[in-house]
Amino acid sequence: MYSALPKSRSGKSNTIRLLKLRPGLVNAVIKCELEVVDLEARPRFEALSYVWGNPNPPDIIICNGQQHFMTPNLALALRRLRSPYMNRTAWIDAICMNQEDLEERSQQVQLMRVIYSQAWRVIIWLGEDNGLAAMAIQTIKWFVGECCTRIGTSLDALDLDSNSPMDLQLRIFQTATTKIQRPDPIQTPNEWQAMEWFFDQPWFSRVWIIQEVAFAPAVIYVGSFEIGWKEVAVAATRINWNVTHPPQRGLVNIYSRARKFLTRGKRLDPIWKSSLPEI
Repeated sequence: MYSALPKSRSGKSNTIRLLKLRPGLVNAVIKCELEVVDLEARPRFEALSYVWGNPNPPDIIICNGQQHFMTPNLALALRRLRSPYMNRTAWIDAICMNQEDLEERSQQVQLMRVIYSQAWRVIIWLGEDNGLAAMAIQTIKWFVGECCTRIGTSLDALDLDSNSPMDLQLRIFQTATTKIQRPDPIQTPNEWQAMEWFFDQPWFSRVWIIQEVAFAPAVIYVGSFEIGWKEVAVAATRINWNVTHPPQRGLVNIYSRARKFLTRGKRLDPIWKSSLPEI
């Protein structure tokens, strides 16, 4: 299924494989092809950010006419990504890299920042919906609307970098709402349970998400639902400052962890900068 990747036109190792996901119905066998492209040619593609998950029982897809095994979570992600009508082109590490070729894998890992920065969009796959996704997303959107309305700005204008003028405005807004004890929508166990479930998904604990969502627009898929990455970031920030429901103080750690990753996207630590090459 794999052949050696050629050099780019410049002589550098900037070629990758992209997956062309063929259209199909939800339960149909997943079929796809791999295409070798040169990143210097700026191909158009999406990139998937996900958790590999438990490898058993493995799922089977047909790639380049051959059977290929993958984790159940990735198979779910592909079914969610697949269109019933048209091809979809994406970069997915478990398939686009030859995992058995250690030299290639090492070289491709060094290109990951470039790959994710050149993707026109990053798809974050959190996993299946256990029945709480709709409520979690509805609550997140409420928080975003509240913040934007109170501050008098749009979602696009919100800046979540620490100590930015907008960040300070959010903190002032939060202090005011805490003083007047304005009730939040998260006042019942159902809303708390939904938000806890959402932010406690394994994806939020992955170190690599820092570079996977830092350089391109991103959207989160969970089950059949989707929500913009920045909406989730705003909600995580807002909730982290005002967890007022006494029985649920334990959620502070979850939101703190989420905000740590959500707000670091624009500035990588030096260790990441030193290990990621430029084209």
